[in-house]
Amino acid sequence: MATMHTLNTLSEFLLQAKTQFRVYDMGRKISKISTDDFMQFESAQRPYPAPLQRHAQFAITF
Repeated sequence: MATMHTLNTLSEFLLQAKTQFRVYDMGRKISKISTDDFMQFESAQRPYPAPLQRHAQFAITF
């Protein structure tokens, strides 16, 4: 019987689905966020790189 793995983050879901994805900051200007930086942000290891009014605004394309 297969074991279920709990997905805790959006990037875990996208990686498990074997998708290619990019993350963009949609705050003051549109700029690419590296996958490593986004994964660290998701796991609360580093703050969001460019918050706008103290909120993270990002888009994911896959």
